[in-house]
Amino acid sequence: MIHHKEKLDQTDIVKKDDGLYWLECPICGKDYGCSEDYDMMPVFAVCHGTPTHEDWKAYKKEKGLTNYDIANIIGITPDSVKNQTQSNKDLPKWAISMLYEWKN
Repeated sequence: MIHHKEKLDQTDIVKKDDGLYWLECPICGKDYGCSEDYDMMPVFAVCHGTPTHEDWKAYKKEKGLTNYDIANIIGITPDSVKNQTQSNKDLPKWAISMLYEWKN
């Protein structure tokens, strides 16, 4: 799930059952490093989440975009948009860029 940019700091460090300190996003749970020593943890990180195909569908719906519209924006064919954004494939970089712009 992609989400609005979340600045993580030392208040987001949690100690887990493995005995390690983890810098963890409170929104999506993504980990940004771990250490046995709290003082060795990063001072901050920024999390946007991980883009998913569900995010892609929600983006298109909210914006009222079709594959034809997106194809015109980025200069490829509607069939290429459909092919490249199939749920059995990783989202292409251009789609991920659109999602980050949408959420932030």
